[in-house]
Amino acid sequence: MARYTRSNFYEKEVIEGVNECDFLRSKISRFKIKRPTKYYIITYDDLRRPDLLSFKLYGKQDYWWLLLYANNVIDPWNELQENDVIQVPDEQDILDWLMETKNG
Repeated sequence: MARYTRSNFYEKEVIEGVNECDFLRSKISRFKIKRPTKYYIITYDDLRRPDLLSFKLYGKQDYWWLLLYANNVIDPWNELQENDVIQVPDEQDILDWLMETKNG
């Protein structure tokens, strides 16, 4: 599967011949948790490194922004604290959403 970044999921609009991202319209709001989730306790090593947290939980760093979205974290550098408990969506929910979003 191709590498995804969160900018891939903003609605696109052509403005004066340039393909621009509309940061107010994101397809991420369509992400839904359908399967049972796990929970994870944030450690000191996880702080300020959501990419490494994603790698630790999913084996790939690509899902950090969905992990934060699922936990209503906007600013991972200041909002996440050691010993916080976060919800970890099932990877199949992420993959299903990626395919749905890519195809529609």
